Amino acid sequence: MAREDKMAKKIFYLMIILCMVFTSCKIAEKIITNLIAANGSSDKAASTPSDNRQSVSPSSNNTQQSKNGFQATHKVVTNDGTNLRLRNSPGFNASQIGSLEYGSSVMVLETGASAVDSDGYRGNWTYVTTPDGRTGWCFGAYLQVVPLMPQF
Repeated sequence: MAREDKMAKKIFYLMIILCMVFTSCKIAEKIITNLIAANGSSDKAASTPSDNRQSVSPSSNNTQQSKNGFQATHKVVTNDGTNLRLRNSPGFNASQIGSLEYGSSVMVLETGASAVDSDGYRGNWTYVTTPDGRTGWCFGAYLQVVPLMPQF
């Protein structure tokens, strides 16, 4: 029976990898969340319907983790290689409190309301933290999901 469980676990991880290869990151992320929930994992994304935000609880099985507990879930990928503004609240008119360098890693803590920027890109306002502990809101259209790293 233990051998069957091992085989089922390997098939499960293979399905995750295939989903990532053959679908966009957002679709793969939703599929993987559903697969993990169906597989009985306690690490699920929890929704807060009253304010239209989604709280994300990354597990160490599907993110890159450093020694200080930071788990990279996304990286900054602006179209022109510039930095992404970090704001004190969601919204294009909110005060800028810093910036995120192109290619830097962040951990998504919340996903807020949808918006469209001046270039026509649609994304959600996203509350993030950085490896050095800074937190703030950024426009999620310029964040890319970090590939999953299954651990066998």
